Amino acid sequence: MNIDLNNKTDLELISLVKENGDSEAFVQICRRYEDIFYKICHKFENRITAAGLDCKDIFNEKDIIILHCIKTFNPSKKAKLGTWIGNFARYLCLNTINSRKHMFPSCDAEISKIIENSQIYNRSENVQETKENKVFIYNLLSQIKDKRVSDIIKLRYLSGKKVIWNDVAKKMGISVQTCINLNSKGLRLLKRKIESKDLSDII
Repeated sequence: MNIDLNNKTDLELISLVKENGDSEAFVQICRRYEDIFYKICHKFENRITAAGLDCKDIFNEKDIIILHCIKTFNPSKKAKLGTWIGNFARYLCLNTINSRKHMFPSCDAEISKIIENSQIYNRSENVQETKENKVFIYNLLSQIKDKRVSDIIKLRYLSGKKVIWNDVAKKMGISVQTCINLNSKGLRLLKRKIESKDLSDII
């Protein structure tokens, strides 16, 4: 390995991979962050096995995930590369488990019902699983460009108690019908992201 790569920053290594296809730079990044990838995946090992999946299949995705992270990393978002890789590892596991266990519903009405009843948080006795599910949903909501959509869903379903539409509308400063329309839009976007086969859609 080129010893000079040890002193290069993550951004310099990313540039080498993106612009020159430098395999040594890619190996260096893998060496820096593969422990993060494996550590995250190991947290889901029991759930992956319980879903009838082989953990080795997840671990074998390491190089593909790290390469994808390099290609999609955007320093302007002020996230560190290690955090970016960790997030991809986490959602790779969640999405894989989801696809086997159908942890999340498949239509707008069911998504609304699950969120409204907080079943997505309470259906599991595993505190860590509950936490990860919650992080998963909040991550999806954070990606919706119209912040009103995320705010409405959180107010309506995730504030600890069901909030009636009139109260949601007052807090948002918009009409009830606009709230309902934006809520429907948000549920459709959640459904699309949850069902997506492209991992980048849920990051």
